Amino acid sequence: MKLKTVLENLDGLDEAVQAFYTEKDGKFFLNIEQVDDHPDVKGLKASLTSARVEKKALETKVTELTDKYSGLTDDFSTEEYNHLKDSGGGDINQKLADQRARLTQEKDTAVKKAESERDSYKSRVFLLQLAQFSQLSNTHSAIFFLPVKEGCLGHSQLTADLLYPCSGLGLPKRKSDLRLGEF
Repeated sequence: MKLKTVLENLDGLDEAVQAFYTEKDGKFFLNIEQVDDHPDVKGLKASLTSARVEKKALETKVTELTDKYSGLTDDFSTEEYNHLKDSGGGDINQKLADQRARLTQEKDTAVKKAESERDSYKSRVFLLQLAQFSQLSNTHSAIFFLPVKEGCLGHSQLTADLLYPCSGLGLPKRKSDLRLGEF
């Protein structure tokens, strides 16, 4: 008869056999001396030791690779790197720096273009709003305080009628009567 290493209860066992078990956490465990010498246990321990050594070696390798490649940017491309490397002599670091400078310049140019388009659209909206205010002035008595800065797009197209639709209130009647900074 083989003895089990773990039992839920000791029901049905001889009292002589029950003495070989000790209770721990609600279960009964077989007391065995020199369990490490058992062939199955030796195999498990050898596998565990081997797995631990392999894990340690892999962790060391990951640390080395992380240190080696930590300076790479997020947009690093191995294809572009290999192309630059294969394209001939010269310092690869200088080629990469030149590429970074070129890409940064392209980005800055695109940003300036987008900002210019945005400002153009803002000016168009501003002029449309001025036209709407001018049309409203024919039927309403109100003063519209509009921000006008010298050099702003569309500044030269503004007229006194657009800026001051209610000129009967003692406001300047011509654009030439206006002084910047009065608003």
